[in-house]
Amino acid sequence: MKKLRFSIYALLAFCLIAACEYLHVLPFPNSENYEGVGTPILGENGSYILEPQQFKRGGQEPTIFEVPLNVPNIECYKAPYYLTVLNGGGKEAVSSAIISIDGNVIFRQSDFKKKMRGLVTSVAINANSVLKIDVRGKPGSFITVAIEGTNSPCTWEYSYGGSEFDYPGNFIGTVNGGFIFTGYSESNDGDVLYPTSTWVVKLDKNGLIEWQAGFEGRMGDEDIFQSVDDGYIITGRDGSIKLSSSGDVQWLSHIGGNTVIQNLKQNYIILSGSSVSELSTNGDLLWTKSLNNFMAVCILEDLIAKEGYLIGGTNMTGNPDMNLFGALKVSAVGEELWRNSFGETTSWDYPNDIIQKKDGGFILVGSWFRVANINKDGSLKWFKYILPDDPQAGNAKSIIFSGDDYIVGGIMWNPNYNGSEFGNVDGWVTKINENGDKIWEKYIGGSGEENIENIVEIEPNWYVVGGYNFALRNSNNRLMDYWAKKIHIE
Repeated sequence: MKKLRFSIYALLAFCLIAACEYLHVLPFPNSENYEGVGTPILGENGSYILEPQQFKRGGQEPTIFEVPLNVPNIECYKAPYYLTVLNGGGKEAVSSAIISIDGNVIFRQSDFKKKMRGLVTSVAINANSVLKIDVRGKPGSFITVAIEGTNSPCTWEYSYGGSEFDYPGNFIGTVNGGFIFTGYSESNDGDVLYPTSTWVVKLDKNGLIEWQAGFEGRMGDEDIFQSVDDGYIITGRDGSIKLSSSGDVQWLSHIGGNTVIQNLKQNYIILSGSSVSELSTNGDLLWTKSLNNFMAVCILEDLIAKEGYLIGGTNMTGNPDMNLFGALKVSAVGEELWRNSFGETTSWDYPNDIIQKKDGGFILVGSWFRVANINKDGSLKWFKYILPDDPQAGNAKSIIFSGDDYIVGGIMWNPNYNGSEFGNVDGWVTKINENGDKIWEKYIGGSGEENIENIVEIEPNWYVVGGYNFALRNSNNRLMDYWAKKIHIE
């Protein structure tokens, strides 16, 4: 009786082991069980383009399957893409197979070695790719096939704030792939955890709030810059604050302004209207210089000449009808080297952002989507308006590189608005080439008023814009929130 009982237990154990060996097909085993390039455990760290499917040999002849992938939103799945093949369990394993995508053979008969459990490799696919599988072996044998890309939310859009007025000063990308706002808030509800005036909000790569910091008694802070220690410096009319990477205060300075950057010496350069200052890494004032009839808006360190800074702003002529779109070059200690003005005379004209080209020159963008391409000595190469075909008004806030071209973002009156009270004002993004010619343009917004303060390219053709959304929460209340949106533009 004991021998019989032992035999039954042994048989059950054998069956369980055999069943586990067979069931090991799903879920997929770890990457060390594969032959080929390594990959994460499928289904955990990625998104299926082709869900795991079994392909079984039918009759005496090889069985051929053709599977159109039909993935119209292929851009939502981040490359690299992985093709994984698992051989059936035990006696159901195929002797060989031929697997191809769009006529390109991925796995051949010779890849199916004895006791081969799985194969994986990176593949190239498009929205209309066709997977072809030629299963060989005894009838009933099968393989399991899946295609996976890395998780990448296609698009997202969020507003951040409470029931009152929440106005962003600036929005930038961060080194960990996320984003951060600084600005002004009058709310003490909604996303705002405590009453504040300056409100700093850190987002992850998917637009979700990671942390926030608030500072009372300030008029809001207009600019933020990420420092080399992965922390941040924010500045406004009430001074500057140095934050750690998690938002803790490290030091305060009474020197503040509308724009801040960190230079190669790891000190901080702050613009405040018609003056420029340098603070040490600890916040001590090193020097301040007047800019003499120049209202400064933006600044960039000259990293090619390694000589001083280019400041964009308005050349004040003393005539209220002749305030000019201008550029001012200063030395490393704020001494003026040259200045120039561009375009027509207006009552108030100014650039909002600057980038430096490989040849040492600069491109400035600003009011009315004016764009000035200047040489390193300040002489003008060209000056253009890059407005849409039927403009009313607009303001360029940001310019970034995109390969050999440039992306410009800002706010534009939309002549094709949908009829709501604020729907005729939207964010506007355009791509221009080296000559300032438009490659494409796109309005970004909805029934509210959207304004783009900055644009961040996260990968080719994918961008995150940040600014404000002036939405109609109800018929009697118009409220402004911080706003960020991930977009895809070819």
